[in-house]
Amino acid sequence: MFGISKTRIVNSFWNFGYIIPEQMQAIVEVTHKAELKVTAHAPYDEIIAYAFIAVVGGIEHGYGISESTL
Repeated sequence: MFGISKTRIVNSFWNFGYIIPEQMQAIVEVTHKAELKVTAHAPYDEIIAYAFIAVVGGIEHGYGISESTL
């Protein structure tokens, strides 16, 4: 059976511009209500922090993460 298994939040300036933390939180809440997982394309510390606060299940492309954020 095919279907959606997760939602991926793309939060990178190169794609569409950044979304604000409240938008990310709303996406996560709706996705979790549908019992789906959420990952975030979060390349930098600030966006990784937003994703952490929003309780995403995973970070993709966190290549700009600093030691202090780890």
